[in-house]
Amino acid sequence: PQSATEGLGSPSTPTVGNEVVVLIAAYDPGGDLPVGGVTDNQSNTYTRQQQGKFVTGVGGTDVQYAVYTAPITTASGTFTVTVDPTGTTSEPTMWIGEFSGAHATTPVNVSGVNEDTTASPTISLTTTADDCYVVGLMTEELDNALAIGTGTTQISEIDDNVSGQCANIARETTPGAAGSHTLNWTLTGADADTWACVAVAIAPVAAA
Repeated sequence: PQSATEGLGSPSTPTVGNEVVVLIAAYDPGGDLPVGGVTDNQSNTYTRQQQGKFVTGVGGTDVQYAVYTAPITTASGTFTVTVDPTGTTSEPTMWIGEFSGAHATTPVNVSGVNEDTTASPTISLTTTADDCYVVGLMTEELDNALAIGTGTTQISEIDDNVSGQCANIARETTPGAAGSHTLNWTLTGADADTWACVAVAIAPVAAA
């Protein structure tokens, strides 16, 4: 929806000690997804791990994207996460994921972003620990049809919002040894424009 802020409730209360990941894409002329731009009603503290912005080839409109994470230190009753971009007419799309078994002191192993104009959106992270859980978001403004690439599993897809922006949430199908890990998609529509990917690798308890 078109609004200055957007809230999303979790279907269940998260567990203290787990890690929450928030992936966001916002069709947001002139705005930003700032440090401190994500909060919840339990006063957990969110860290912006990555943030970026690209200008589309259609109308010169800004598209923002970011990933935030938070260790859950407080949780009871309903749980609602709110994103507050700086733009006054933002159209945010957001996804919340809860991860159990994350490393207690360094749950985020690595994160990253990638932008291009090819028909094959992709993002690669080089992890330093085994069995990290890699999850990410791909966004592109024209709402092309897409296919999920090898080794990547779709979690959720939002085909469009008010202005036609697409957001696809995916994870690496099988976590593996430390090294390069890739999420990839293929745009199958007739249109071509700039896309962006943002991803994070959550380290397990056993990580050093």
